Amino acid sequence: MRTVLTIILRLFVDTEQPDDVRGALQGLGSSEPLLTFDNPEHLLHQIKHFTSEQLKSLFKENDA
Repeated sequence: MRTVLTIILRLFVDTEQPDDVRGALQGLGSSEPLLTFDNPEHLLHQIKHFTSEQLKSLFKENDA
C-alpha cells in the first residue's frame, strides 16, 4: 500500500541571522498545531514524528 502525505513547510528567515534554519510543519488541511523547528536536525525529527503519527492514524482507521 502506498500513502502520500502532504506537508506544508514554512521557513522563517531572520535578516539578522540568515543562515539559521527555523520554521514550522503542518499537514495539509490539518487542524493540529504547527510543529516548529529551529535547526536542520530538529526539522528531520519533526518530519519523522509527523509521518509516523499520520501513518499510525491511517492504520487505526483501516483497522476499524
